[in-house]
This record gives sequence, C-alpha cells and structure tokens, in this order.
Amino acid sequence: MRRTLVVLVSLCTALGLPVLETAAAQPGSSSALPGGWEEVQGPEAAAAAEGARAVSANAQEPVAIQSVRNGGFATAEVNYAAPRTGVLRARSANPGTWETFDLIWNEATETYALKSKANNRYVAVERNFTGSAANVLRARSTTAGAWERFTLWYNEELDR
Repeated sequence: MRRTLVVLVSLCTALGLPVLETAAAQPGSSSALPGGWEEVQGPEAAAAAEGARAVSANAQEPVAIQSVRNGGFATAEVNYAAPRTGVLRARSANPGTWETFDLIWNEATETYALKSKANNRYVAVERNFTGSAANVLRARSTTAGAWERFTLWYNEELDR
C-alpha cells in the first residue's frame, strides 16, 4: 500500500489543496486539524512513505509530492527569473529530478526540511511576499532555518 505524506498549511496551499481556516490560523495545533490527521515525526515519515522501513534521526529520504487536486507533482521551477526562481508548482505528470526532494528530519527541532534535488536548495516559505505570492514555497535557501522547517501530517483513513 502506497502512502503519501502531506505537509499541511503552506504546502497544501501552494499545491491547491483545501486547508481549514482554523488549521491555517494555528499550524501545529492538533485541535485545529481536519478529522483523521496525525502528526508524523522522525522515522515514522519514512515508514509511512516506504511501508515499514524505518530510518535513523537526521536521515534524508527522497520524496516526490503529488497534488490531490490536479494530480501534478510539485516541481521546483529553477529556470524562472528572480524573484520566482525555485517556486514550487504542481505541474508535472511524472517525478523527475525537478520533482524530487530530500525529506530531512531534524531531531533537535522535531521538524522536517525539504531540499530540492533540482538546485540543491531548501524549500522556504516566503513570508515577506505580498498579495497572491504571500507564503509561496520556493527552493531557494542554502541552509534550513525557521522558514525552511515543516511538520508533516498523515491521514490513515485517506491513506495520504
């Protein structure tokens, strides 16, 4: 059985997935989540993605992220001109290098970072962008700080 991990709030928004208003207002709060969602930490993510194979803390696991809405795989658009360089779009029919990311668990912060295989950059939430570009995701950072950290959620009922 194949399981897909979903990063709530920022990633769901970027890929056109529905997110509850309360979840967006209070990310990380389990009371604000849609029914059935559970936080996935550390080795659990790899186990969910790979069936039952566990990995050690701070491990890197390659992943591709597929939109439930349009079926497209998230692509790091490395050829876009600045300031859109590295923006993520759910547009590819098949995962390739531009659609592959390392999922990196950090034991100290108990969060994940996504590092694009396309440009070897970490995915960041662009909090300083305004309008429709606000909170867009871009593979643009050389290190994983607070803007590059995510929490993963899994819904066993939906198997994603």
